[in-house]
Amino acid sequence: MSKSKSLTNVAMFNGAWLCCVLGGNEIAIATALTVVMLHLRFIADDWREILLVVQVVVLGFFVDSMLIRSGVIVLPNDLVIPPVWLICLWIVFSTLLNHSLRWLHSHLYLAVLLGALAAPFSYYAGIRLTDVSLAEPRAWSLGFIAFAWAVAFPMCLWLAQRAAERFNESI
Repeated sequence: MSKSKSLTNVAMFNGAWLCCVLGGNEIAIATALTVVMLHLRFIADDWREILLVVQVVVLGFFVDSMLIRSGVIVLPNDLVIPPVWLICLWIVFSTLLNHSLRWLHSHLYLAVLLGALAAPFSYYAGIRLTDVSLAEPRAWSLGFIAFAWAVAFPMCLWLAQRAAERFNESI
């Protein structure tokens, strides 16, 4: 992947993250759809990458549902499933996996560490900008998020690697 495509990939994700967190469900849907369409048109090598997006969204729904149902993440109105904007974050996150994060495919142990370190910061920042909260004590909640992502991030990369292998085999 060229350096400019990689930077574009990361920039689109970061902009989409802000739009999804600050914009609410409707803006998040429009943002995620736009990012995926631009991604498939200008960055991805294969339109079949949409299958990876679906797989990551299913995994993300499970991870965030687990965090919500366990009480780590507290949603307003006692919701028990992730809000749409949070699912949209998984959609835009999936666009990084075979592109700007491809270098991690062969370093899954590093993905464990990065997931455990980066995800709590991302969740904490998102929570500070929304009406979502963390259970007290926050340190424990962030620790549970770190553990969940220490497992989920390598799984996402594994799914991406398998998808990339399937694309290459069919060419």
